[in-house]
Amino acid sequence: MFYSLLLLAYFAPNLNPVQWTLTGTPKQLVLHASISEHYKLYSLTKPKGGPIPLEIKFRETNYVPAIHPTQPNPAHQLSGEVDFTIPLKLIKPIPAEGLQLHVDLRYQSCSDQICLPPTRRELEVTLHSASH
Repeated sequence: MFYSLLLLAYFAPNLNPVQWTLTGTPKQLVLHASISEHYKLYSLTKPKGGPIPLEIKFRETNYVPAIHPTQPNPAHQLSGEVDFTIPLKLIKPIPAEGLQLHVDLRYQSCSDQICLPPTRRELEVTLHSASH
């Protein structure tokens, strides 16, 4: 019991060890993960079993038929700073007010001592036409 409390006290300040940003242009999105030291994420390519791999899902839109994120390297564990590039092929012009795209993430982060419960995040980015 004491060991569990000690672990919780040690890791409590960092219970959200992954910070996400989503930026974009009409040609591509960049999903950036900043993973705290001593933590890792499990990648899009991780085999089944064990901690939950990263899932990146884009909400449907009439402007983009399909969005497929690509992982920067084939590693099953990711750490540090990681960018996922997502090419876009818009099928309609971006409206004057901009185009909002929404991304839903699900992942599990672990250190050498503890795996945190699965986490969900929602991100959005507004794209503007090149002439805006």
